[in-house]
Amino acid sequence: MRDFFLSSPWPGTFAWAVIYVSDYLLTVTCARLYRRNVSSKIVFEGSFELNPIFQRDIDSLKFVSPRFLLLLVLVSTLIVIEWALTVPSSPELYTLVLGAAMCAELAIHVRHLGNLHLFSSSLTAEQLRGQVE
Repeated sequence: MRDFFLSSPWPGTFAWAVIYVSDYLLTVTCARLYRRNVSSKIVFEGSFELNPIFQRDIDSLKFVSPRFLLLLVLVSTLIVIEWALTVPSSPELYTLVLGAAMCAELAIHVRHLGNLHLFSSSLTAEQLRGQVE
């Protein structure tokens, strides 16, 4: 499997881009569900989004964000450059950097899946009593 990612920069770049796009889409989806279902009972201070770069876009519930697209292209380009610079001499470094980037995104997905379950469960704001801040 490792050779598949080392043979060309495109498999790793594509895999990371898919995970990155799904992170953004899950963030917007969870923000919509939060607002619709539980925002009166579970209150987040400030923005739903933790990353200040995307706070305005997530708060306005944009599925397409120019900042997101710019970072997608920028980081994808950096992954291709990393592959070109490291695979000939040190392929382990490329797999380390790509693996770290993908694992960081997958860890964020765990939080998104928990939020998705919490915000979309059959429990509605009317069935909850009290407020969590």
